[in-house]
Amino acid sequence: IDNVLWMTSLNAGDFLLGKDEFDVVRMIREAAKTFEGVMKEKEVQFSLQLPEEELRMVSDRSKVERIFKNLLNNAVKFTPRGDITVKVQRSADGMSIDLEVIDTGIGMDQTQIETMFEPFQQMDGSTQREFSGLGLGLTVARRLTEFLGGTLRVQSETGAGTHAFVSLPYVAKS
Repeated sequence: IDNVLWMTSLNAGDFLLGKDEFDVVRMIREAAKTFEGVMKEKEVQFSLQLPEEELRMVSDRSKVERIFKNLLNNAVKFTPRGDITVKVQRSADGMSIDLEVIDTGIGMDQTQIETMFEPFQQMDGSTQREFSGLGLGLTVARRLTEFLGGTLRVQSETGAGTHAFVSLPYVAKS
């Protein structure tokens, strides 16, 4: 339901850009806690590779958090067992913060990769599908990333997992 509401707001163009100063490392730690139970239940090994120091940015915290939660939710959903790693660091040029969510889950084939950012696209469109959801998570994540002036790329291979890479500017676009 959250993603439907986000999508509705994105489509209506009635988004305001909040500019909060916050520590991305702390936000990632707090948001990741909401997934601990399901990862433990699925026996997924989870690791956070975060810097020791704060990484402060001026952006819309709720939108950055939604991007991260959608990416982590997909990783958890499509990793029946294996590993999920989250990395956060300053970009090489120092102008942005890079966030990666890497899993060893089921991955996607080329057809799925080509349509993954389209709304309501499902890994399996049948009525008997194994995975639930509306197919909005990646769409919302990408649109929010672009709204904040960043980029989102995804690499995936069937049976080998998925690697989502987000780069967000330290200060969100005006």
